[in-house]
Amino acid sequence: MKKLLILPLIALFVISCSNERKALKEKHDEVLQEVFDAHDVAMPKMGEINTLLKQLEEKIDSTSESENYIKAQKELQAAHKHMMTWMQDFSSKFPDVNKIENLDLEELRQRTDSLINEKPAVEDMRDHVLRSISRAKEILNN
Repeated sequence: MKKLLILPLIALFVISCSNERKALKEKHDEVLQEVFDAHDVAMPKMGEINTLLKQLEEKIDSTSESENYIKAQKELQAAHKHMMTWMQDFSSKFPDVNKIENLDLEELRQRTDSLINEKPAVEDMRDHVLRSISRAKEILNN
């Protein structure tokens, strides 16, 4: 009789774990996509940063207006470095970001939490890149 009770409990446990894993995997994939989306906004802007840096360099001379160009240049360089640093950090934190099949439930939970914690960093980097480009364009157009 006890054996008959144990089998349904085991089945219920397996189904419960399976549902939790599925929900956690979906959350992981959703957050990972959000991280990639923020990166994918900033990454194509690297060429634009280089172009703006050259344009600013051409404007720099010994006049007092050069100070604004130099500030914009430094901000663009900092944004470029921010992007490169973020990518390097992300690669070291998540070397196998897409390989989650072999993770147990707790490892998957930790990975998902880590990605959630990574989101503000990538959004900050994206915003830094976009803000520096906007400011450089504004200075060049004045």
